[in-house]
Amino acid sequence: MYRERIAAEIHAIWSDWMGNLFDQCGFETKTIPDELWHNWVWRMALPWDRLTPGEQESNRQQVDRIIAAIIEEE
Repeated sequence: MYRERIAAEIHAIWSDWMGNLFDQCGFETKTIPDELWHNWVWRMALPWDRLTPGEQESNRQQVDRIIAAIIEEE
């Protein structure tokens, strides 16, 4: 079923993001450095068309994972 497969992929994407977050922040500190926090807060407010080409491509790669999950279910 699409819903379950896509939900699983969304979780995998989230898990990848959290791994990236912890890699940058450090598992030991349990804090986000100010520089990273400010950068991410600023980027959260940006509309799609103001993201860098690299950020847009990263988002497209996440979409590709979702599309692949849908195709696998067909």
